[in-house]
Amino acid sequence: MRVIIFGTGAVYAKNKKKLSELNIVAFLDNNLDKQGTYLNGKFVDSPENIKKYEFDYILIASVHYKEMREQLNVLGVDSKVIIDAENRGYWDQIRKTEMYELTENSSADKKILLITHDFSLTGAPIMLYYAAKILKKNGYDVTVCSKEDGPLKHDYLSNGISVWIFENYDFSDYEINWYFTKYSMIFVNTAVLCELVKKLENVDAPVMWWLHEEDNIYKEYQIKEIPKYENLYVYCVSKRAISSYEKYSGYMNAKLLIYGIPDETYKSQINCKTDNRKIIYAIIGCVSERKGHDIFMSSIKKNWDKWKDNAEFWVIGVMTEAQRKEMEATGKVKVFGSIDHGDLLKIYSEIDVVVCPSRNDPMPVVLAEAMMNKKICVASDMTGTAEMIIPYENGLVCHAGDVDSLSQQIEWILDHKEQLGSMGEKAYEVYRQNFSQEQFQIRLCRIVDNIIDKKEV
Repeated sequence: MRVIIFGTGAVYAKNKKKLSELNIVAFLDNNLDKQGTYLNGKFVDSPENIKKYEFDYILIASVHYKEMREQLNVLGVDSKVIIDAENRGYWDQIRKTEMYELTENSSADKKILLITHDFSLTGAPIMLYYAAKILKKNGYDVTVCSKEDGPLKHDYLSNGISVWIFENYDFSDYEINWYFTKYSMIFVNTAVLCELVKKLENVDAPVMWWLHEEDNIYKEYQIKEIPKYENLYVYCVSKRAISSYEKYSGYMNAKLLIYGIPDETYKSQINCKTDNRKIIYAIIGCVSERKGHDIFMSSIKKNWDKWKDNAEFWVIGVMTEAQRKEMEATGKVKVFGSIDHGDLLKIYSEIDVVVCPSRNDPMPVVLAEAMMNKKICVASDMTGTAEMIIPYENGLVCHAGDVDSLSQQIEWILDHKEQLGSMGEKAYEVYRQNFSQEQFQIRLCRIVDNIIDKKEV
């Protein structure tokens, strides 16, 4: 971010330490004695020469900010790029901001700001990362803003995507205008940022809000309080997520945008067992009640004597030490704990079936990855993925929270393991038609282009 400081007196001196963190192009001052000199290695020029500089914002460091703002307006400077001392919150915000600007300046209709709550290697942030790469590939000038740092920051930067990190999103109206008015579209990720969505009501640019969550999240973040402003476009990752959003918001305008993941099967070795070796069933993801790990374990315990000679059960994912010890103590499951994503792709060749007995899961990424790897999925009917499964053709569906229902599906596979290969191929078709990067690119670019062009979306 290229900044010009207008004013080199007491206000500048007071904020010098914070302002020095910015990319200062030059200084301006009305004092003839200061013009033509240098301050901290930067030239002090007359405001009359403003047009010879390339900059993103002008910061007025003076108690006479009203008069200086008018002066800049007369000189042809857009008010949207002027920040003055009246905005006290801005001076505090400078300290809390890290900016990594890499993208080329482009036309106004090609600038998109994507906003996420963190840069962690978890579902929703990773899906936004894939979206950002697609938009950049298709000619958009993409910047990604996050509340928290994390490993994804380095992935963005390595792909030439600009990054901003803000410690908080408690923006004043003035700061909203400063940060967001230069973009042609604001793309907000997840319900966690609903308070920010409220504050964007008066931004000229359209706001696209991409939701990945289930019922409890919408309750927690009081979605019903979101203003129904004209420039807000709501998209959800599944029909189930749409239903949840509309139920708790009372706002019947949400549309479907399924994410896409890159085909990385070249990193794994597709292998479907049809001989007499044990069938390996894996539950993958953070161990929790919502994900149905208790249902999975109960099913195994209940049927252990019947299954133990023909099946093996794996638990893969983040867990507490107490959870690990409890599962290992049964002697009936192989516990891996958290596995790097690259390593997980490699061991998919050993897995035959991915089990997802979630009590509520709008569109679990693990099932999309399993289908990509031609694995049979046993999904609960409370997952968004269940909508895409034709039972006993490309996967299986069980009733959420029902141990017996899950047990029936596990046993059906044991009785029909000769069908694993053909069902795996059909599962891959579900991935290709719904979760592939190619399909995601088509959907995403069409939606973004239409929103910016204010066409029917």
